[in-house]
Amino acid sequence: TPCSSMPGPLCQGVPSAIQSHGAAKPVSQLRAATTGSAGLDLIMQQDTEFTLPGEVHVVETQAKGPLPAGMVGHVLPRSHAGRKGFFVIPGVIDPDYQGIIKVQVWTNLPQTLPRDQSVAQLILVPYSVPGAVQQERGDAGFGSTLIGLTTTVTGTQNTLYYIWTDGMDCTTQQVSQMTPKLGGEMSDYAGG
Repeated sequence: TPCSSMPGPLCQGVPSAIQSHGAAKPVSQLRAATTGSAGLDLIMQQDTEFTLPGEVHVVETQAKGPLPAGMVGHVLPRSHAGRKGFFVIPGVIDPDYQGIIKVQVWTNLPQTLPRDQSVAQLILVPYSVPGAVQQERGDAGFGSTLIGLTTTVTGTQNTLYYIWTDGMDCTTQQVSQMTPKLGGEMSDYAGG
């Protein structure tokens, strides 16, 4: 750490985990806290003040993309976050994301999430997506690559399909035929 080579009052009482943090580092340079840690701690970049119960803040961390090739990042809460009153909204970081990794945090109490605190962790998991759409990726996040889904309606009936993938194969199954009714409620469309 920077303080390990600087004796004296400047670094006294400052935990080594905090001394070594600063500007955002690429995920490839982050290290797990222990040899048995499943995730990488995401350290907050700045103090975040929650003044109203239920507020959600998008908080920048001291980590940035891209992720290692073939890996996707799952943002999850650290086990102590809930005890401190901070709740992390889980998210996914794509491997080609280039920007600072951000975490969505909310609390039900007015309080401050201090800089250099870690309430979230990044768990790297191998993934495979066959036939992905080719498009440029930058530092935009939170739905920036969302591709709209459309349904083709012919005649007076609309067929509902359930589509899922296991990462290798995509499976489609017809669930029901729906006949729209003018002025009807949504429940009128369930299998009608």
